[in-house]
Amino acid sequence: MVSSTVDNVLRVPSNKDSNFFRLWVSFLSPYHDLTDREADVLTCLLKSRHELLKEITNEDLLYQVLFSEKNKRKIYTELGISNLNFNVLVARLKKKNLIINDKINNRFIPALKSDSNEFKILILFEFKDD
Repeated sequence: MVSSTVDNVLRVPSNKDSNFFRLWVSFLSPYHDLTDREADVLTCLLKSRHELLKEITNEDLLYQVLFSEKNKRKIYTELGISNLNFNVLVARLKKKNLIINDKINNRFIPALKSDSNEFKILILFEFKDD
């Protein structure tokens, strides 16, 4: 049963345009085993996806643009890595099921609302009787 009261609140100052997506990927680290560079690539892909979502509502088109050569070049240039290194890192994200069928696994996409100044997440620890 889910209680309607909140026991603890932890505020995390962040900015959607700078560090939110990195904090999100770090927060999810118990659910993935990413190296720092893999996490950097996932962070940039999530951020770019969020930016593209403001203009593109069709999911298939969104991912075509996200993984287009132009967008990939923007990301690997921002990260200061080569195209080859970027492709290797993306392949590793696919192997770890963070990218499935050329789409970011929905489990790792934050449900951000574009008109909100905050992102809330509920963590529910259900205690089982031993």
